[in-house]
Amino acid sequence: MSSEIYEYRCTRHKEIGTNLRCGRCGDLICPKCLIQSPVGSRCPECSKIGQPNILKASKFELFKVLIAGILLSIIGGVLLGIISRILWATPIGYQFGSILTAITLSLFGVLIGEIIRRIGKYKIDRRIKVVAGLTIFGIYIIGFIFGNLLGVYSVLFTNIVTFIGVAFGIYIAMNRIRP
Repeated sequence: MSSEIYEYRCTRHKEIGTNLRCGRCGDLICPKCLIQSPVGSRCPECSKIGQPNILKASKFELFKVLIAGILLSIIGGVLLGIISRILWATPIGYQFGSILTAITLSLFGVLIGEIIRRIGKYKIDRRIKVVAGLTIFGIYIIGFIFGNLLGVYSVLFTNIVTFIGVAFGIYIAMNRIRP
């Protein structure tokens, strides 16, 4: 009986024994050249094969998404300022107004994520996700500024409940951009 537990040698490192193969091409790989991917162990060559080009956004599509994100930030920020002013004028209380502002920001996340996804032609690109998240953050900043101009106290926008609403909105918007 052999004391060697490995039957084969790594294709790239001949001195290292291995029984592990690439999940795509079947080459022998050792722990030094193993790259873990979501679908299993890959060799360095197969791990370089990334996303198909059909799912990546072109520069023009990214430009359209960026312009749409800026416009949606302005429109959404003005709407958030108006909604906040309406909430501030009603006698519902500060805490309930903060909760409704957070819910509004979360709902903006659903809406903005879907609009950005459609403008981006359903591409699965990280850059489009980042634009969707930044759009929600832009809505929050512009809504904060516009709300202050309308007479809403900044305390409505600078509490933990509203920050949680911003975080939920960004999370929802970014996760709408997927297959």
